[in-house]
Amino acid sequence: MSASIPLFLSQKANPQIALLGAQGQLGQCFMSLGLPNLVAFSREDADLTQPQKLSKKFKDLAPDLVINCGAYNLVDKAETDYGPCTEVNALGVMHLAQICKEIGAPLVTYSTDHVFGGPAKRDSLGSPIPWVETDIPCPISVYGASKFAGECLAKASWEKCYLIRTCGLYGISGPGGKGGNFVEAILRAVSLGKPLRVVADQICTPTSVKNLARATLQLLGHFGPGTYHLTDQGSSTWHAFAQRIIQEAGLMVEVTPLTSADWPAAAKRPAFSVLGSIHSGNPQFPRQIPWQDSLGDYIKQRGS
Repeated sequence: MSASIPLFLSQKANPQIALLGAQGQLGQCFMSLGLPNLVAFSREDADLTQPQKLSKKFKDLAPDLVINCGAYNLVDKAETDYGPCTEVNALGVMHLAQICKEIGAPLVTYSTDHVFGGPAKRDSLGSPIPWVETDIPCPISVYGASKFAGECLAKASWEKCYLIRTCGLYGISGPGGKGGNFVEAILRAVSLGKPLRVVADQICTPTSVKNLARATLQLLGHFGPGTYHLTDQGSSTWHAFAQRIIQEAGLMVEVTPLTSADWPAAAKRPAFSVLGSIHSGNPQFPRQIPWQDSLGDYIKQRGS
């Protein structure tokens, strides 16, 4: 997979892109794109909780664009570990936006469907309607609140911020902090002979990091700073997602559906967190790929 630099950087001589969170699944995907002059930083190299060191590093580097893939994403742990969660997802993003303003570099940073947790909007037939960028967030977990706070603080700090909300990410490398993703968790459980019991009353959109990275660069080429929703196309319960994983992997394993009440977790999850976009009618907005197709591609790539 290869990609060109965003169009707004094309007039610069040897534009440089700084990438934070290089060890995570999205960061790893950006590194595989073959972007010229990409400088990748792991959490140890560029810690969002150490703004003074980060500021010096970025002022010395003077990148033309900063892409932040770093985050605290341990949703359940955040309920009791809210200090570190807030320090990374809210204050860390704010400090990074302030640093980007000082060096004049646009910032791309990622948020989540978990900023939405209230009752879903519904059409005239009673069907839920995807959340769009202009809907008012209502997070119901510490993690969701920290990500929304990060959005607000970033926008207040630097006008050239791209705030990209996404959902249900999975990628070949697996997220650095979580040690895996939902697809890998399901396949690992099968390999260990564990029964599969998955929640069937939470609806989201599984999204491949491969598509998200591609869509991000396409977005940067045609749209200015702002808040955007980027996911794969369609929606699924986690139970149906698990069933599709089993099917794509050519396995014969039963997946038992559960309700959220059957599977108590420390953090509440949104019952409906499918993301739509007010820009979807624009032909230059990144084209969405059906999540089923993305999953099939992932399983094939994983196998090879």
